[in-house]
Amino acid sequence: MLVMSLERYLPTTVNTIVLQEDNIYFYMHRSIYDKALILADQHTLESLITLVDPKSNHETIQWFYEKAPQPLNILAPYIGLVEGDIHRDMEECCGVLHAICAALDIRRLITQPKELRQCISFSLSVKEEYQMAWEVFFMTAIPYAKRSMLIQQANPLSKPSVVYEGLNQQEIPRNSDWVEMSQGVIYNHVTGETRFSDADHKKTTPISEHDDVLVQQEDEEKDEVKKLLNF
Repeated sequence: MLVMSLERYLPTTVNTIVLQEDNIYFYMHRSIYDKALILADQHTLESLITLVDPKSNHETIQWFYEKAPQPLNILAPYIGLVEGDIHRDMEECCGVLHAICAALDIRRLITQPKELRQCISFSLSVKEEYQMAWEVFFMTAIPYAKRSMLIQQANPLSKPSVVYEGLNQQEIPRNSDWVEMSQGVIYNHVTGETRFSDADHKKTTPISEHDDVLVQQEDEEKDEVKKLLNF
């Protein structure tokens, strides 16, 4: 698997490596990353071009080698295995390499006899083959900007971030175990304790589920809160 995007995602596919270059994100399966890493350690661009022997797209090969992050860029010579023009477009190049890496072992290829290597080629149809695989990746990946919200939904016991509007900030416990049920009422989802906050008198009054508590109300709004608690 080799996918690129302008938006950052959190992959859910195991063994996925994420690279970044010029605000472009690249998602590679660990097997492709490891092979690219070994090729980059053992070969230069020129020596790998000699072994792969690409027949076309030499300018695109050079462009991809300069623009893609390491070690992904060492795979540039394999773009030349496609019979037809591949544009200097990062999505198109990554899509082609995705299809090629899925079809053959890029490390093993260069160890084969020259006569066999010269028989390997791909048609321009590989430019469309990657699209379905990429769609599956984006359907299962999580947009990075939404990761916190989804983690919170998956783990309801995690501590939420709460803004206490209209309450005495100095009296409210300074942790995120407390959430605001309604105006003037806070609830601790860990201990089960409920408190009524008197914003006018700058204090909080504990409220027990089993004890009768008389709360002096000074306006209709606090009467509504008291009805809510008694309910």
